[in-house]
Amino acid sequence: SDWWYAVGYGGGRFLAATYGSNKVMSSTDGLIWQEETAFANTWRSVAYGSDTFVVVSEDGAGPRVERYGVVQPEAPTALSSTLGPESVTIAFTPGAANGAAITNYAYSLDGGLTYILLNPADASSPITITGLTGGEIYTIMLKAVNSFGMSVPSEPLVITALGPAPTLTTVAGDEGSTVGGTQLTLTGTGFDAGTVVLVGDEPCLAVVVVSDTSLTCTTPAGTLGVTDVEVLNSDGQSAVLVGAFTYVLPAEAPTSLTAEPGAESVTIAFTPGVANGATITNYAYSLDGGVTFITLTPADATSPITITGLSAGSTYNIVVRAITSLGYSLSSDPIIVTIAAAATNQSDTENPNSIPTQIPGPALPPGANLSTPTAASPPTPTRIDAGKGAQQNGLNPLALLLALIVMAVTTRIRTLISLH
Repeated sequence: SDWWYAVGYGGGRFLAATYGSNKVMSSTDGLIWQEETAFANTWRSVAYGSDTFVVVSEDGAGPRVERYGVVQPEAPTALSSTLGPESVTIAFTPGAANGAAITNYAYSLDGGLTYILLNPADASSPITITGLTGGEIYTIMLKAVNSFGMSVPSEPLVITALGPAPTLTTVAGDEGSTVGGTQLTLTGTGFDAGTVVLVGDEPCLAVVVVSDTSLTCTTPAGTLGVTDVEVLNSDGQSAVLVGAFTYVLPAEAPTSLTAEPGAESVTIAFTPGVANGATITNYAYSLDGGVTFITLTPADATSPITITGLSAGSTYNIVVRAITSLGYSLSSDPIIVTIAAAATNQSDTENPNSIPTQIPGPALPPGANLSTPTAASPPTPTRIDAGKGAQQNGLNPLALLLALIVMAVTTRIRTLISLH
């Protein structure tokens, strides 16, 4: 067993001299002790001064006096980060103080090239580093500081800093239909190209980021009553305006729909629904039973409305709803409309076997007509093969036969005229 002959304290640790095992022991808390390097002398006394312990032995094989200085603390380990707006909080496991209490930490943002002491001093985990630039990549390292100096650096931790957090100050268009469709204009700061807007728990539609201080969107369907509006940036930072929007009852649906199909169009007549305090400014129609809607352009706030651009022979499941100053109305019941197929006309020229309505015959001599006798030259016989050769030349045999008949009749008429 060990006999404790002398114990001293200084620089944040204890040093003890033992007899029996002839050791020098040290501790930072007086409970857990570790052996220091020393000869197995009979150590009898301990003194502390100028950041140094002096231990003196009564006898032994080694030097009778040993000195133990206070040394730098060990490096922090197990660094982890939590990002904030233009800042980062670093948690870590402190290293051993090695005889002098840790009084502060220093951090590097450039992988250890330069270090900055925390100001004010902070000797515990975690620490917060501010003044970062959004989007910049930093390689962070830490050193512990005690009265003897700085520790060796920690392992590096790489982060990408966040920019400023968004703010949300106003929501214009603060009430609207539970069916959705209300246009909102949000103002604040720090909006980015990927900003998402939530009305309650549902995403706002058709978000347009006008600038980093303004954006617009269209409300989704919601539940009657007051709800929050939240902006969420692409870096995960957000801002909430509590109770910024109120869902109210929608206008009632158009009723009694009738359809008058036209050429690739249809005219829909209906009875407008009760607006419930809103003003009807336009209508939207669906061709697929209410899955998707198309807003009339230009706007038309009265019945009937005309839908164009339809396909002949197609059937449509048409639904109509009003657009009001507070968003969409309820949707009408569907009406099924079929657009008639286009009529087809096939001209005679499209039929290779059609008979011409007029076949021109040989021209009469100048000044002659069918009632005036004229001298006529006898016709020159012409041999026309209306069989295989005509087919090979692309001629229609029936048309060729009719032409021969007309020529024969014309020749007979001319002969009769010459006899008279």
